[in-house]
Amino acid sequence: MTAELCATLCTGSAYYGTQYSQECWCGDNVDYDANGFSVCDMPCSGNSDEMCGGAYTMSVYQTL
Repeated sequence: MTAELCATLCTGSAYYGTQYSQECWCGDNVDYDANGFSVCDMPCSGNSDEMCGGAYTMSVYQTL
């Protein structure tokens, strides 16, 4: 998993996010609390140089 792959998988959704290194989530509504980047501490399974969320923490992106 990477943010780029998740974006591709979530084509048509307003938001997408990665969690637990390997999960991808898609949706049109966002209601998240901002925790900052420090809690997104799990490297992506597809690119260890990139962070893909954490435990009960999601890296959230908005589709442009």
